[in-house]
Amino acid sequence: MPELAPETQIHTKPPEVSPPGNKETNLTLEQRVAQLEAENKILQERLAQQTARAVAAEAENNILQERLAQQIARAVAAEKDAATDVLTGLISRRVITTLLEKELAGIGRHGGRLAVVHLDLDHFKLVNDTYGHEQGDNVLKDFAQAISSAMRSSDTLGRDNNRDKKDEGDQKIAEPTEKIGRLGGEEFIILLPLKDETTDQDIKNILMRYMEAVRQVNRSNINEETIPLTVSIGCAIVNSRLPLEVVLAAADKATYVSKETGRNRATILSIDEEQTNIMATVIGS
Repeated sequence: MPELAPETQIHTKPPEVSPPGNKETNLTLEQRVAQLEAENKILQERLAQQTARAVAAEAENNILQERLAQQIARAVAAEKDAATDVLTGLISRRVITTLLEKELAGIGRHGGRLAVVHLDLDHFKLVNDTYGHEQGDNVLKDFAQAISSAMRSSDTLGRDNNRDKKDEGDQKIAEPTEKIGRLGGEEFIILLPLKDETTDQDIKNILMRYMEAVRQVNRSNINEETIPLTVSIGCAIVNSRLPLEVVLAAADKATYVSKETGRNRATILSIDEEQTNIMATVIGS
């Protein structure tokens, strides 16, 4: 192949090469600002999302806290309802029987005596049937109020001296120690700790006071007719550690005697450690 003449030779120019370096260094100022603004917008959106999630979490936590407070309030109310008879406001059966068990345990450890007084409103079914259940509920409220008002401390009430020592010459102010609870229906129970010097006559006087308080209740029906109220009482005197069921059965037995002998009266019996019932005189109206 023939060589070209010098004047006809083709000379090629090598391509221009950009100087090495970071791509970002090649951006214009405007492009860099735009890029930063876009990144900032993304960060702001992420921050807004995190803030929204935090607000939602706080709101959910507030709801949970409110629910927890409601549950606690319901639990407290339920506990109060369990401890208090809703209708009469007296101690509930569960609590009064628990207190009785504690009293019996105390007698077993330290000695002493306890009067367990069972009260049964006379002819209460007739009151319900004649005047209606609403009036029956009112009668129970009045009955509970009358007995509560009749309960008071006196020199013959209180802990046994072996369980409550005091120095000679000290004057001790008697504290209310009677506790009353509703067993159910028209049945109630009073726990009456006794002192060493409490006599049988003292106990009779207390029971007569209860009966008189009930007779003084002035409950009128819708026709302004007075509803007569009386109560039959059974009192079991305990001086040793006995099972709860035995003590309650003894008090109930005494109440049954009061009912069978005419109502509106009280019967006292004592039960010893051999669970022997020793019947006492029935107290009439």
